Amino acid sequence: DTGVRLEGQGVQDLCLSFDSIWKYERLPRTTLSQEKRRVSFALVRLNNTWIRRQVLYRDLIQRIIRAKTRIWITNAYFVPDGSLLRALHAAAKRGVDIRILVPAESDVIMMKYIISAFYYGLLKAGVRIFEYGPRFLHAKSLIIDQWAVVGSTNLNHRSLLHDLEVDAVLTSVDAKNKLA
Repeated sequence: DTGVRLEGQGVQDLCLSFDSIWKYERLPRTTLSQEKRRVSFALVRLNNTWIRRQVLYRDLIQRIIRAKTRIWITNAYFVPDGSLLRALHAAAKRGVDIRILVPAESDVIMMKYIISAFYYGLLKAGVRIFEYGPRFLHAKSLIIDQWAVVGSTNLNHRSLLHDLEVDAVLTSVDAKNKLA
């Protein structure tokens, strides 16, 4: 896994995100909408509603489309949909340095075979794929040019559009350098 230490506004945003989810079943909807408005989403990417999931997914695709130098992905369950695959292929063909790190072995029996089904097309487009082997890899990190996130989001349909996920946006140069 990859861990980060948050300070300042990032901590407040993460706490507010946690509180809004924790209270989801216990608060009336009007109170919840007030809670959600307090989270800035600048440093914490929380996909706690269907609309937020759509917004974050479109933002991810746009970042990949606009990428100029690099897209580095570490992902435990990398099963991209068509839009994500097309964006990665196009970026690779533009000369963007795309590297994907996935586990050599997974805790989900079929995952290694599902992930490897994407290898041929990605490799043909110029994407470099690495399998991490010494131990199980469960990290989820993403660097697109100078923008970086670490969190719980996998690049698969379930994680992007169904599961509750949260990612921290890294802003310090030191943190980004350590991730890279």
